[in-house]
Amino acid sequence: LDLISDLDHSQLKQLCDDALTKIEQLTVNSSKVGVGGKQLDLLKADLRSSVLAAGANNAKVAAAQDLMIAVADFLYRLYHQLVSTHGLEADKSAAEVMKKLRQFAKDNAESEESAQLVDEGVESGTETEGGRSPRIMLNLQRHVISPNFAKAMNEQLGGDRIEDIVTESDLRERIIPADSDVFKVSDCLMELSKILRRTVENAMNARVENEDQQELTLQNMKLRSLLATKRSAFISVYQ
Repeated sequence: LDLISDLDHSQLKQLCDDALTKIEQLTVNSSKVGVGGKQLDLLKADLRSSVLAAGANNAKVAAAQDLMIAVADFLYRLYHQLVSTHGLEADKSAAEVMKKLRQFAKDNAESEESAQLVDEGVESGTETEGGRSPRIMLNLQRHVISPNFAKAMNEQLGGDRIEDIVTESDLRERIIPADSDVFKVSDCLMELSKILRRTVENAMNARVENEDQQELTLQNMKLRSLLATKRSAFISVYQ
């Protein structure tokens, strides 16, 4: 699964790079065409299509990274549950990893407002009194043209701005996770993670039940021994 996920992630990144290259080429070519010509209209249409393709691929890559962060967050919570249940000392490096993941989630947000939500409920990167950080807020229903993507593209384009190339409808469009194989792979990974959690919880419950049964058996043995002692004492008194 990891190999397939890495492959899909690399392919999406390559598609983004190819689309960005085409956008730059189209921008240069459009500046050389006479205003009002049919070729200019075609170039603008191609430029819009390339921007939307690059935006969609960028959104899919970002959403896929969000899914990986979600899996890591899930595994950390499972780890914390095991540590708490068995009274073990928590490894400080686990909390450090989660701080890094929280920063990755902020960097991966599609807008500054979304980035602020990642830190909601967290003070100075510390954990809560219960020992666990608040769940990382993720966004899989991303806009094809996110504010951060538009900002990055506007910094690269020398001519038109993204807002002048795409339509208002384009700016409202969102990706559909089910349409991409990378999300199907991630869904399988999430399902396996849930199975892992159920298995761990069942194992923990079975261990507790076994310990309770052993304790009950021990108490019964002590009670029988005590009764046998009292019976022997009672018989010896009346003989």
